[in-house]
Amino acid sequence: MSSWRYEFKGAADRVFAKLPKAAKAAILNALDRLVFELSNPAEPKVSNVKKLGGRGDEWRLRVGDYRVVFERNGDRLIILVLHVGRRRDVYRD
Repeated sequence: MSSWRYEFKGAADRVFAKLPKAAKAAILNALDRLVFELSNPAEPKVSNVKKLGGRGDEWRLRVGDYRVVFERNGDRLIILVLHVGRRRDVYRD
């Protein structure tokens, strides 16, 4: 069984640190669930994940009003979190 983990990239880490406590807890729970699902292929998939079209190998995880944009780095088993924020802001470059 492979073990995935997640890391926050610089700007995503700073934005995450400023979020309300409840939003942080919900996002961390969703990321933990995603890691669990990726590490256990037989587990039913309940994470709300979608590949983003036109943005390379970026995926989004929906957590209430917040979105977590990430890349899956398969050779190192890392989910690299690129952006965290509200839906209206997270897709802007």
